[in-house]
Amino acid sequence: MKNVFLKRSSIIGFSVFLGVMLSVTSCTKRPNQQELQQLEEAKKAAESAEARVAELESKKEQLKKDIEDTKKAIENCKQEKENVKKEIEDYKKKYE
Repeated sequence: MKNVFLKRSSIIGFSVFLGVMLSVTSCTKRPNQQELQQLEEAKKAAESAEARVAELESKKEQLKKDIEDTKKAIENCKQEKENVKKEIEDYKKKYE
């Protein structure tokens, strides 16, 4: 008797749940003109933001490249400075 009662309760509960879910999900309203306009504006804003992100990422990559080039130039200057120091010392040794 308990099994029959539980089975019927489960079936009734599931039916009620299914009915509620169907009624909630099947009754969608169509968007009005204002909502469509807001959606369009949001799309444009998102596209603009994505373009800005791409622009900034490109700029970031260029700055990274510039930093690397500057580091290489600094290393070249340091090496040249060391070479000049060595030449000066060699010159001093030669003519002293």
